Amino acid sequence: MYIKNYEMYHGAVLVHLIRKEKPISLRLIETHPKEQWSTYVINDAISILITHSTNARKVRQGVEGTSWTFSVSAKQLNQIKTAEKPIHVALVCARKNLGEDKQVICLLSPKQVCDVFDLEKENQGITVRKPDGKGKLIVFKEKREIFKEKHKGDVLDIFSFQQWKPGRS
Repeated sequence: MYIKNYEMYHGAVLVHLIRKEKPISLRLIETHPKEQWSTYVINDAISILITHSTNARKVRQGVEGTSWTFSVSAKQLNQIKTAEKPIHVALVCARKNLGEDKQVICLLSPKQVCDVFDLEKENQGITVRKPDGKGKLIVFKEKREIFKEKHKGDVLDIFSFQQWKPGRS
């Protein structure tokens, strides 16, 4: 059996979930390997949609760093819109070569998902930027910064499942 690239990227998120002190249940709801995304339900309480981008590019204007662009399909948006549980979105900011530089995961809370996506439109693009050195991830939509480093108490930061507790937004 061959391992598909998207399975490795999604596995990074899932490994962080299952390596907790408390047991969790995880159920696959929908998957689209050609579009490279999947939705899961955790502990029958929340949903998480996982998608990834390996198109990292260096940014030299504004806040210098590395950016990843994500194309969000109508099917993904429908999955978000029709989720029966509060839905988080995990954006895996990866590299084609797994050993190349640091890779990060940007986790959007249900509130941030509503702020980032227009669920009435189809096929949207968003960009995640990791500043050089230390710094919080920044999310852009249509070249406009959606979340700044501090967003009214909602932390959009380099993702750490040690800090994120399923069920919290």
